[in-house]
Amino acid sequence: MNPELYEYISTKLFKAGASDVYYTSIFMKKSRPGIKFSVLCKSDKLEQLKKIVLTETTTFGLRTFPVSKTELERTFEKKQTKYGEITIKSGFLNGIKIKEKPEYEDCKKIADNNNISINEIYDFTGKG
Repeated sequence: MNPELYEYISTKLFKAGASDVYYTSIFMKKSRPGIKFSVLCKSDKLEQLKKIVLTETTTFGLRTFPVSKTELERTFEKKQTKYGEITIKSGFLNGIKIKEKPEYEDCKKIADNNNISINEIYDFTGKG
């Protein structure tokens, strides 16, 4: 499949409800190089996303199987900085905070609005 189509198909899948879309370089039978196209979704989106994959890619078939996901409990807190308000996401395991990080979209917006590197925003929040 033409790699130029990957972004188009990924965007279409995300708009249709995919939780994640990713590509993995693999070797197929007879040592032929290929790309494994993976789509994660909730079961109620499966049929719609299968249709997109079958009609928008060169594949003649696909494999499906259930997966499980373990997530940390999360909280979101607004933090005022000299650059503006940034949302900080915290992750908890068994009620204990084990990590936190600034939300990417907030950092991106502030970096763009202030014409500075996004790394400066991450460094400033101490979470880079």
